[in-house]
Amino acid sequence: MDEAPRSSALITTEMSYSAPPVPNQGPRDAFEAITGKTMDSGSSQRSENSAKIIAGDTSVDITVATELGFPYSSAKYGEKAIGTLFASSFTNQELEDFYERTQLGSIIIDSPVEDSFSNGFKVVLLRVGNERATDEQKMTFNENAQAIFKKDKTKILRFFKLARLYGRSFLIIGYHDDRKYWGGYKPAPGTKIDWIQPTPDPNVTEVKTNDSLPLRIQFIRVSFGVDNQTINPTRFMFTMNPRITREDKVGISSLAPVINLLTVQIHADWAIGQSLWRGASKLYALQAPRKSMTPTEKLEALAGTANINSKTVVYLPHMWGMKEISGTGGNVAISRTYRTIVEQISAGCRIPVSILLGTQKSGLASDDDQANYYRFLGTLQENTYSPQIYEYFRHQQKSGLLDAGEFTIVFNELEARSPKKIIQDELEESVAKRLKEIVEDPEAFRQSGLTAADLIKLLNKK
Repeated sequence: MDEAPRSSALITTEMSYSAPPVPNQGPRDAFEAITGKTMDSGSSQRSENSAKIIAGDTSVDITVATELGFPYSSAKYGEKAIGTLFASSFTNQELEDFYERTQLGSIIIDSPVEDSFSNGFKVVLLRVGNERATDEQKMTFNENAQAIFKKDKTKILRFFKLARLYGRSFLIIGYHDDRKYWGGYKPAPGTKIDWIQPTPDPNVTEVKTNDSLPLRIQFIRVSFGVDNQTINPTRFMFTMNPRITREDKVGISSLAPVINLLTVQIHADWAIGQSLWRGASKLYALQAPRKSMTPTEKLEALAGTANINSKTVVYLPHMWGMKEISGTGGNVAISRTYRTIVEQISAGCRIPVSILLGTQKSGLASDDDQANYYRFLGTLQENTYSPQIYEYFRHQQKSGLLDAGEFTIVFNELEARSPKKIIQDELEESVAKRLKEIVEDPEAFRQSGLTAADLIKLLNKK
């Protein structure tokens, strides 16, 4: 950093003034000495050069800026209740900012959805008409369903993530018929599905519900541009995180229980950055002279700090040294404090710290952490994802893309699969397909060179 311009009034560690020291100078004296202005109690002032006066002693009767007084707007403890930074409500834009700009916010939204589907699921055919499904019918039905889901998987997972972010989400089913029918008519049986569209809540301009319990959505209006499109409930899927304190179709964001803590984390991140920056480049300090300064000298002293990056200047009354105000005894243990914040966020979002911070990928998460996390995911699978995936495949059946039949959704176990286990599963799946081909084609069975005994062994192994 270039050296600040020197002048007769630039204060260094010692200047020769004949006046005796002025005892007990505080932030008020600092402000008046540097700016030439008075600081009234209950107000915050700045110089023309925007140099910040930091008041760290809450016993001093001054008011500091909102950010500096976090979470109160006054340096007097308890003068104003929490509310400036801990808002009681938040907008969709604020939720998006927490998701897009905080590392933990994005993990809280994305990871439970992605991890819930990490080991896949089975679509188990139960009955076809009045008959119980055969093993062959079950295999064929599941294969067809998996192929359909694979095509739409990215959009379906986004549908669930949007619900976690905003509190609710809509998945519009794009049936191949005229748009003029979308608002008031259900699709005709056999109408093909061309596309699906997860819809962020800001694009939903109206949700019309009935006026009596139980609440049901009669239609929605969405806009991805200029026009509003009315959508009949037979043409969309709806999911939400229900709010237990009221009956509505709005839901509550998964970030809501931890949004105050995420606010704290943002400030912790900023503080850590400031500590690193100041530790590397030092903090600029001015030491007061032994006599009062003239207005010209004050302005010249401030001008000498104009090229300082942080625009933060610590004013030291005469005879005070940096050592007295920056000793280790008053410092915050950054690592321990930050860990405490993350632990509270972990409790609020039900994701263990070891998994929230990503150490699960390297195998450092404890068995208890994984077990607790899997129980949480199991609840999401049972209560949210299975019913929605079932509805998705029902739409596919109505369109004729999936065969008719009664079925259920069964998620695979969430236990981590080793590379060896993955290879074994893939090999068994390959063997099962080959066995199916052999059984269906006698000539293939003859050419395979397998005996009936070999076939029985393979089937028993499977």
